[in-house]
Amino acid sequence: MKRVISCLVGTILLLSSISFSSLATNGGIQTCASLCGDCNRGEMVQTSIERSSWYSVGYIPCSYNKPNYNDTIKRRTITTVYECTYCHRGESNTHYEEEVVHDHP
Repeated sequence: MKRVISCLVGTILLLSSISFSSLATNGGIQTCASLCGDCNRGEMVQTSIERSSWYSVGYIPCSYNKPNYNDTIKRRTITTVYECTYCHRGESNTHYEEEVVHDHP
């Protein structure tokens, strides 16, 4: 019985150390940079990210089924800028983020 408990405790300690070490790498996210399309030497790394203010793009019926009320669909633009570490060529990527706002009683 004592041997079973010590094996169980050892297994738990081993598994917990493995899971903590995998989370220690860059906040749990492993990223890989792409090669520059111009020089094929440098890596494209993120230099900045810009988020616009939220703006209304439409309305949908209330998500809580309140009659005569609408929820607002809001959107913002997110632009990420990348630069080559070798030739310093820049490029950007733009995408949109949307949310539904329940902004009524």
